[in-house]
Amino acid sequence: MLYIQPKANTLTRPVAIQQPTCCQTPALAHQSLFAPKVSGQHIEPKMTAPSPVWAVQDIVYGKHDMWAELDIACKGKRFRIEISPENFVNSQTSFSKYARYINDMFDRGCQTTYNEFYDWVVAPFLPNLAEVQAPPLDRGTFTLRDYLDPETYYLKLYFVDERMEPRFDYDVQMPLREPGVYIGDVALHPGWSEHTPETVQQCLSDGQYGYSKQPRKVCVDGKLCFFKEPRSKRELLRELDVYKKMETKGLSNNSQVRVPRLTGVVYAGQHCRHAIGILLSLVDCDNRTLSCALHGEVTIAQRRKWVEQITTTVELLHEADIIWGDVKPHNVLIDRNEDAWVIDFGGGYTPGWVAKEHMETMKGDRDGLSRTQRQNIPTRWQRRRGKSLTRRWDVLERDESILSGMSIRLRSRNLLEV
Repeated sequence: MLYIQPKANTLTRPVAIQQPTCCQTPALAHQSLFAPKVSGQHIEPKMTAPSPVWAVQDIVYGKHDMWAELDIACKGKRFRIEISPENFVNSQTSFSKYARYINDMFDRGCQTTYNEFYDWVVAPFLPNLAEVQAPPLDRGTFTLRDYLDPETYYLKLYFVDERMEPRFDYDVQMPLREPGVYIGDVALHPGWSEHTPETVQQCLSDGQYGYSKQPRKVCVDGKLCFFKEPRSKRELLRELDVYKKMETKGLSNNSQVRVPRLTGVVYAGQHCRHAIGILLSLVDCDNRTLSCALHGEVTIAQRRKWVEQITTTVELLHEADIIWGDVKPHNVLIDRNEDAWVIDFGGGYTPGWVAKEHMETMKGDRDGLSRTQRQNIPTRWQRRRGKSLTRRWDVLERDESILSGMSIRLRSRNLLEV
C-alpha cells in the first residue's frame, strides 16, 4: 500500500491506566448503537444495507495469553473488538484457526496474514455496521484529531458451537491506548516541522468521513502532504534515520534521487513524544505503483526511463551508505508524469523479493531489484507457455534485457559490498 499498513504490536493484555494529559479521551459507547442493552448480549445481524467501508487502525495481541484487540474505523466512529480464549465455547476448530492467526502474525509478520485475520474478525459485524448512523458531512473540516479520537464503541467476538457471535461489552471500558509510537527525545533534522493532530487537515473526497479510512492526503500550513502512520517503533526510527541522512548528505536536494522528502513529524499532542506519523512530500500518482503500471500498456521508452530512475536513485543512496530495505514493485510509485519514485524506508523484507538473511543489506537491495525485473517481465519461454499473447509482449521480445539493467549496473559497482 502504497500501503499504508496498521500497527501490529505484539503486546500483552493492557491494564487500565490514567489517560495521558497529552491525548484526549474519546466518547464511550452508547446503547443506541445496535439496540441491545445487556452486556454480552448477542447482536442480531441485519442484512438490509450493503457492507460499509471500514479500515483497521490498530491491533494489539499477545501470543502467550492468546488475547487480541482490534480497532476498526467505520462511518466516522471507532469500534474496538476484543477476543480472548474464554470467548470460545464448544468451538475448538475456531480456536485453532484463531491461534494459528495469532502465532503467524507474531512469528512471521506477513501482511497477508494480517489482512486475512482482519477480514475474518470483522465479517460478522458488517451487517450491523451497515445500519450505523454516520455523522453529518457538512460540519466543516476534519483534522487528524477526528481520526484519532472518534466516538468509540466496545464489542466482543464470541464463538459458540463454531458459530461467530458479535456481542456488546459494557462492563470493561478502559481508556484508549495513547496513540502513536513513543520515540522519546530522538533528534529530528532542524529543517523538519513538528505538528499536533489539530493542525493537520484531512483532504477528504465527497462522501468520506474523518474516521472512515486511514488518512493519507493531508494539508499542513496550506501545503499538501502524504501522511504515513508507523507500523512499529523500529520502522519509524529507521525511517527517521534514513531521511535525516538524506538531508545531512544533501540527497534531498538532488533531483536524481527520486525519493519523497520528509517535511515534518506529527505528535499525539503538545509536549507529547508519541509520534503518530510523518509528513512526506506528496507524489501525485493516484495510488499507482510500479506493479500496477507494469500490468498496463507500457512502452519500451517508459520502461527504460523507470529503470534509469530507480537504478540511479539506489546507486546514490548506496554511495551515501543508505539502504532502501523492503525492495519490491509496490514500493515504487509512478506519478502522472510517468516518473518513478522510491518509497518506504521502514526496513523489513517481503518473502519472495528479499531473503530474510539479506534483509536491509545492499545485497538485499540488489536481489530485490533483480526479482522485480523477473517477476514483471516474462521470458520468451513463459510467454510461449501462456494461453494468450499480447502485442506488448511481442514488442518486448526485441528488448527483454531492459529491466535487467537494474541489477547489472548495481553489481558492477564496487561500492555496493554488503
